[in-house]
Amino acid sequence: MKYFENDFYPAWMPEEMRHLIDLSELAEPTIEIIEEANSLMKQLGENIAVYKSIPKAKPNGLCSFFKAAILQSKQLKSLNETERRLKDYVIVAYTNPLQQQDKKIDLRQRFSLEKQNVLFCWSGGKDSALALYKIMSSGSHSVVALLTTVTEDYDRISMHGVRTALLEQQAKALNLPLEKVSITKHSSNEDYEDKMTQVLKKVKKGGTYSVVFGDIFLEDLRKYRENNLAKLQMSAVFPLWKKDSKQLANSFIDLGFKAIITCVDTKFLDASFTGREFDKTLLSDLPSSVNPCGENGEFHTFVYAGPIFDREISVTRGEIVLKDERFCFCDLLPASKKKCAGEIHYSKSPASNSN
Repeated sequence: MKYFENDFYPAWMPEEMRHLIDLSELAEPTIEIIEEANSLMKQLGENIAVYKSIPKAKPNGLCSFFKAAILQSKQLKSLNETERRLKDYVIVAYTNPLQQQDKKIDLRQRFSLEKQNVLFCWSGGKDSALALYKIMSSGSHSVVALLTTVTEDYDRISMHGVRTALLEQQAKALNLPLEKVSITKHSSNEDYEDKMTQVLKKVKKGGTYSVVFGDIFLEDLRKYRENNLAKLQMSAVFPLWKKDSKQLANSFIDLGFKAIITCVDTKFLDASFTGREFDKTLLSDLPSSVNPCGENGEFHTFVYAGPIFDREISVTRGEIVLKDERFCFCDLLPASKKKCAGEIHYSKSPASNSN
């Protein structure tokens, strides 16, 4: 029996769709499973994988999709019979694209037959916006809501310092519901995780088993997210993972997105960048030591326009302040407000949203 390695995907599957397959919950190869799987592979003429449970296989293993769209009725019957014998396991057939009347079926059309519900971890920043754009463009996912951590003492997005009023305007412009995880300025990591777990359980109960993140290359953060979701039998999706940061930054601008730098870590970047427009000029001005996407926390942004928004969000640049002698914030106000009000706060949420 062929068990998938973590770096193995069917050769015919486009790279942007490979995150759909979750390899983390493959069943242990017992004698019973090996015998059943080998017998089934001979009948189907295809590679298969055996998963431990439906929550893992169905959202990311495409179990029901492949059964409905690819296997012939006789093959489907064999697969279902094998699953019944294995009881607690789910079988996924990883097959080549169908041939129908000597014409290949477009893989993207087949994937769109059954979209997978996902919750989107939204920071209000450019990486989140670009990741959401890619998820929406793939046609393989249906975003049920945005998920954002907010520091309730200051009514602002944690880490970014952006007012909740602007966050809510983003959600409206995206035509998506907004789920908030509210923490206080004194919340511990355990408090944060408890609050997050409550929201995730509610979303999972509604039939959503995956969460999308805009992380690019921070391995520890990815592992942290995946481990926490695994406790709830949920999975993570990373549409920007290991992409070139410079290409992502330029792509964001070329697609027509508009953003403002809301926070700068002056340990890595001069405070003068605070409040600047995120454009090609800014990219050329960034020191070579700074990641173009600010993936190491050098800066954070607020997106106010782009192809996924149905309208531009009007903002006014307010006061620029330095917090903790290190983090420089530009207070963005809804255009209707005429003066700055309220304190900008830097909250160390352990799994902060993407820039």
